[in-house]
Amino acid sequence: EKDLILINLDKINFEELHKIEKEKFLPLFFLTQILDEFSLKNLKFGKSEILKIKLLRKWKLILNKKTIYELNEKKRFDLHKDLENILPSFIFYLPQKVHQEWLDRWRDKDDKLFHPSNLIKGDVIKKQLKLQDGPLLGKLILYLSMELAFNRLDDFDEAIYKAKQWIKQNAPKCD
Repeated sequence: EKDLILINLDKINFEELHKIEKEKFLPLFFLTQILDEFSLKNLKFGKSEILKIKLLRKWKLILNKKTIYELNEKKRFDLHKDLENILPSFIFYLPQKVHQEWLDRWRDKDDKLFHPSNLIKGDVIKKQLKLQDGPLLGKLILYLSMELAFNRLDDFDEAIYKAKQWIKQNAPKCD
């Protein structure tokens, strides 16, 4: 089957996962390995399982073209956003030498890249910067989330300051 992504299971050290992680994430990893999308739908898998498997496949295909080290910040951020809740299912597609570091970082709920979040909610930004809903606000929130994920943002005041700078550079100019 052309859209299956097989990796050599003999080369995998499943011991890196805790017992509970094995129970939760290995079935997803194996399903991604052995079932194509058609089979998943025919076997009546839930939408959520199918979505997770699609995301795992999407990122595996990206890694077929580039190594994890070649992904730019935006791609790395997107990867962690997409796979935040299922990262251990994905870990075996990465070079063995990063497995432990990635698992440790993923297990640390305070790791801002492995658990992307917003320091400030959208409505707070709208109020502080007098912005409306729309693509500009979305891009600004993404920018601030990435700044936080890559440890370039420390607190609320700095976030507001950076948001104002970003708006100056990115807001459409009205003459």
